[in-house]
Amino acid sequence: MRIDKIKEMVRDNNLDMLILTELTNIRYLVGYSGSSGLLAVTPDDAYFATDFRYKSQIEREVRGAKKYIIEKTLLDLFDMAGALKGASRIGFEREHISYAVFQKLKDTFPEAEFVETKMWVEDILMVKEPDEIEKIGQASRIAEQALESCRPYLKPGITELEFAAELEYRMKKLGSEYPAFTTIVASGPNAALPHAHASRREFQTGDLVVVDYGAIYEGYCCDITRTFALGDIQPELQDIYEIVKEANQLAIDRAQAGMAAQDLDKIARDYITQKGYGDYFGHSLGHGIGLLVHDYPRVSSRDSTILKEGMVVTIEPGIYLPDKGGVRIEDDVVIHDQGCEVITRLPKTLESMRIPV
Repeated sequence: MRIDKIKEMVRDNNLDMLILTELTNIRYLVGYSGSSGLLAVTPDDAYFATDFRYKSQIEREVRGAKKYIIEKTLLDLFDMAGALKGASRIGFEREHISYAVFQKLKDTFPEAEFVETKMWVEDILMVKEPDEIEKIGQASRIAEQALESCRPYLKPGITELEFAAELEYRMKKLGSEYPAFTTIVASGPNAALPHAHASRREFQTGDLVVVDYGAIYEGYCCDITRTFALGDIQPELQDIYEIVKEANQLAIDRAQAGMAAQDLDKIARDYITQKGYGDYFGHSLGHGIGLLVHDYPRVSSRDSTILKEGMVVTIEPGIYLPDKGGVRIEDDVVIHDQGCEVITRLPKTLESMRIPV
């Protein structure tokens, strides 16, 4: 079980207990999907606490941990579970715990030594198990079917907000729990904003329309971006579309286990730079995906993480020209020892993404 790996790390680091407060990490380790919970892991056991709202839910979901229902605060767990009271060397997730909770822990264990831990759970969950990859694939199929069914709404006069609402509705109809993140629909000059919010702007003939969105299936996310052309577009916009598509494909062709994440970023970035648009590609090439839509590793120029068999990452180069428009093309891929497997199946050629108007 996943929780056994954490118990081993607790033992190897001479901790009496590790306290986990990050809900995504808790879900990964013991299966809990609620919105309030605390997990304490000792060298030999695990203890999970939540409140009455989730009493029935934890009976269905939580595995590998003893279960407690608290009446006041989650820190009541340490009074209820006698085995935890004598802990004198306690680990905590430094990236996730709040200052207020940390201070309460110090009050609860005034004599204890507190030890920062970094990325213990994240280092495990970066490499996906086969069933996790299958769920990401199912989320992708939902998202792709929804987008394809929305193509009739890509026409002049429809607003970005209307299209985003239709796309999210159709994903839910097809089985997505909720959008993986706030859907980005950016048209015309708005497409030059990498993280634009869908607005009341109406689509116009000649627009590029960037659609960045994702579905969730059994907790697992996909993250897809496609850029549509509404009729004929300006020659420079055609050029940057082709450059982004080629950068996307170059990175896919060379992605494999054993390379550093920053080297994968460099492949696409160097190509875009050679074409004269390096100053217009300002974000990272991609990121991991899983229970979080922005997971580890970060496929960026600053991340030296070595890619491993089973990691799932996005490859999403882009070019953004102020006041003119922008292009981003994003696929989800599974890293293998000899290359990668592309999960995303939507077409990418400009002609396939051109909408007659």
